[in-house]
Amino acid sequence: MASRGSRIATLLLAIAASLPAFQSCALGRVGLRATEAMLGEEDPELVAEALPAYLKAAEILAATWPEDEGFALAAAGMELLYASSFLAPASRRLPDSRWEERAALVGRAGRLYVRGASRAWAVLERRAPGLREKLIADDRAALAKFKARDVPALYYSAAGSLGAFSLDPFDPERAALLGPALALLERALELDPAWDRGALQSLLVQIAPSLPEELGGGYARAEEAYRLALGYSEGMKADLHVAWARSVCVPRGDLEGFEAACRAALAVDPDALPESRLSNVLARREAESLLAAVADIFLVF
Repeated sequence: MASRGSRIATLLLAIAASLPAFQSCALGRVGLRATEAMLGEEDPELVAEALPAYLKAAEILAATWPEDEGFALAAAGMELLYASSFLAPASRRLPDSRWEERAALVGRAGRLYVRGASRAWAVLERRAPGLREKLIADDRAALAKFKARDVPALYYSAAGSLGAFSLDPFDPERAALLGPALALLERALELDPAWDRGALQSLLVQIAPSLPEELGGGYARAEEAYRLALGYSEGMKADLHVAWARSVCVPRGDLEGFEAACRAALAVDPDALPESRLSNVLARREAESLLAAVADIFLVF
């Protein structure tokens, strides 16, 4: 008997195969509802089984209507979701003895980060041709062209570029986009600091501790972003607490703060925010894993 994931995958591929029979706007509604169903799912294994097929269907839509920014960003979002929520975490769970499998997962995650970021960058470059090259040259004048409606594209471009860099900081192409990605994130924060219940602030919590203050980093910046994200999310996003535990408490050696953040993540009700149910379930699982490994993380004897 086919699994739930394979049945969903078959349906999604059938939808993609039927593209000529539908209007773009109708497909957009189908894509939006499918994305909402993924993000609101309480069973991560079901999403993990179905997501690759849906991702490919989203990519087919983006390729069929290359001028449709909605399709491009939907595909980018799915690519980043698969990389950040499934592939990268799976690599972290593997022991050192399985380094080849870990490297393979990291490689897949990195390539998806790059793919998703590239789609979002292309959307931005339609507004500001040559944007990447200008930002690499530290010319930020073009950022003024972006308005609040561009925040999703700014976020996907920044998050994908930063995610890819974090997995392989020695790749020259990924390293070259570090500064531009940070510039995009700063512009998005200027336009809508509360976007998606603090998603921009949560990303800042993850990256600020590893950045020098002259690049907008540092622990003080991370603390401010954490405070703001807590307010914007009304305490209903568990991944924020996990980000704080991993990115701030671990490098600081703050065991008490680490355990408090993990417990805060576990206290989040996954059903309190239906559109973030999947993220909350996954974050709660990671919080449990982090607490179980606390002796190894902090070398507690």
